[in-house]
Amino acid sequence: MDIVVRPTDLQNDMHSLRVGISRERERGIITSAYICLAPSQRLTPEYCHRLLHSYDLAKVFYGLGSGLRQNLDWTDFKRLPCLVPPLVEQAAITRFLNHADRIISRYIAAKEKLIALLDEYKQALVHQAVTGQIDVRTGRPYPAYRDSGVEGFGAIPQNWAVMPLKRVLSRLVDCEHKTAPAVPNSPYHVVRTSGVRNGKLNWAGTYCTDVDSFERWTRRTVPRPNDVIFTREAPAGEACLVPSGRRVCLGQRTVLMRTDQDRYDPSFLVHMIYEGPPKPSVNIASQGATVGHFNVDDIGSLPVFVPPLDEQVAVVAFLSRLISRIGNARSLLEQATLRLREYRTRLIADVVTGKLDVREAAAALPDLESDADGVEFKAELDGTAPIA
Repeated sequence: MDIVVRPTDLQNDMHSLRVGISRERERGIITSAYICLAPSQRLTPEYCHRLLHSYDLAKVFYGLGSGLRQNLDWTDFKRLPCLVPPLVEQAAITRFLNHADRIISRYIAAKEKLIALLDEYKQALVHQAVTGQIDVRTGRPYPAYRDSGVEGFGAIPQNWAVMPLKRVLSRLVDCEHKTAPAVPNSPYHVVRTSGVRNGKLNWAGTYCTDVDSFERWTRRTVPRPNDVIFTREAPAGEACLVPSGRRVCLGQRTVLMRTDQDRYDPSFLVHMIYEGPPKPSVNIASQGATVGHFNVDDIGSLPVFVPPLDEQVAVVAFLSRLISRIGNARSLLEQATLRLREYRTRLIADVVTGKLDVREAAAALPDLESDADGVEFKAELDGTAPIA
């Protein structure tokens, strides 16, 4: 078994893990971008991998590089200090860490599965609410339904209408088809497509421009709080509300929608874009690549469901509470997952550097489990395990 290290481009990639182990049953070749290490008889390959992996997690390699691309070569790497416990202790360390890693990975996988289930649950409830499958005021279906006439969406409540999007808007404004100049600091923000994701405006996806450019880019209309920004390309179909307190203008490949607020709630429109009749058109436009796009006429023609305004407001309030609760639960699970990953990193470092003596604990462990348990556990998480 050999150890493979990718020591290139340390300056530009601070996140990827760089150490792997080649098992006896694996054969292959590597490029010059990698270093292949064959441990001597003083080191077991498994312990060597664990030690270098702990260095990798601690970002030790990033302080060793040289040159403009901050690469490592064997000249740098061979001087890396290496702790060499007796072979018996190396075996104990490997045995203990394999067992601990297996247990921690199971907990992490379970929490990640719960996060995925929460996301699915939220999406399902949003879809049911904005398509009228449930009346959020009662928690039950509406008393009467009729065919929506929209392919793939079936029946809608009797008192809901179906209209082209442009009929519930007071403004539908395209962006300037060029890039506004960027400046280091300014109160004027340009919203790019990368700043609109999952119904929210991410300020990291915006940049600042100067006042003259802002005025030019808003000559058709100045975005106001609760206007909807919609991406028509790269990718198509993302939407968010314009927040209050900041001045924004449209970047390329975005459009602005201003609802007729006597007829349509802007927050309801954002939910409708993601889970209502516009969604299939978005999926078709985005299929296979990020270059799918809509023109303004396409966007204005998208069908939307139009409940009475008071029902729209009730749906928005219901979904706001729901998304907040699910978001809090999701955040707790993410924090727990992060703590588990941090604990695993610290545990590996403490064990391979001798801060924690695991010889007795390793000796008390059962015989090394096969991969079958892990496969069965994954099947349980995926819902593919056979029912007893």
